[in-house]
Formats: sequence, C-alpha cells, structure tokens
Amino acid sequence: YDGEGKHDPIRIRLPKGGYQPTFDRVEVNALEQTDRTELSTLSGPAIAVIPPVILNAQATDEYMVIGVAQEIISALTAFQELAVIEVPRLSRDESAAATARLRRENGVRFVLGGTLQKSSTKIVVRMQLTDAATLAVIWTDKIKRDLAGNEQFDIEEEVAQQVAAAIADNYGVINRTLTREVHKKR
Repeated sequence: YDGEGKHDPIRIRLPKGGYQPTFDRVEVNALEQTDRTELSTLSGPAIAVIPPVILNAQATDEYMVIGVAQEIISALTAFQELAVIEVPRLSRDESAAATARLRRENGVRFVLGGTLQKSSTKIVVRMQLTDAATLAVIWTDKIKRDLAGNEQFDIEEEVAQQVAAAIADNYGVINRTLTREVHKKR
C-alpha cells in the first residue's frame, strides 16, 4: 500500500502462515480521494501545449497564436491515450524554465511549444517537442504558409493537423519515444 492502493478505504492483510484475510478500514481524506480519481482518468502520457511565442509582435498576431494553440489542443485531444494540458502564454525566457516545472508539478512528460513569425505575405510557425523527463528536444518542424488566398483559420487548422499527426499518431514521435523506452527495459 505504499504506492498503488495507498488511498483505498479498505486494506486486506494476510497473516504469515495463514490463509484467513483480515480487512482493515482506513480513513481517507475526501480531497485525496478526489485527486486520485481525477489523476486515474489520465490513461497515458501527459503533454502540455504552450502557445507559440510571437517573434515580430503585432497586435493582430495575438489572435493567430491563440488560434494555433487551440487548434493544436483540439487535434491532440483526438488521441485518447494522451492527456492534454493547456498552458497560458509564456515569454521566450519563461518557456525553458516551464518544462521542468510542468514535469514536477503536473507529471507532464512532453511539452510542445514554438514560435510564430508573420510578414505581410507569409507565416512561419516553428514547433518543438521536448521530453520533460530528459529535457531533450525530440522533434522540431518549421511550417511555412503563404497568406495570399488563405484564410487565417485554414492555416491554423493545417498547422495543428500537421503537428498532431507528426507527434501523436501511431507512428508519431511520442509513440516512438515510449516504444524505445519499453524495449530498453527487461
């Protein structure tokens, strides 16, 4: 009962040399019970999505950054084995320190962040996935789109679908990383 089952209200004990179990009732704090229930719904690794940092800040780009982040979150939630956590916007300097904090405080395994640059004719989104366990960058991608003839919403959706497919599908970076770890274990 040190790990799994430590919050269970009943403990079953088998005395040495006997077959007769004993049942002990243990008082469980209601708050601990709620926290355990919420955490048990997370079926797989957790990924935190940090909205991209705007490199050439213009007031109108703020909406696009929020839109890209929300589209990515929406696309990742389609993969039911992932627990997706939304993180508020951070500055470029805060992003590096946030990875270790997210791992420590929320049990996040992967952190997705990046940058967004926009000119009058093009948009460039650079995304990177960090393994919070090792702090290693395990995937990066640069996505360029022409703004001429494209709706901002379509670009946001395309970026999100490309990112989600690259990192979360069956042959994506997250599954390959976790598979490599399983093969290393005896």
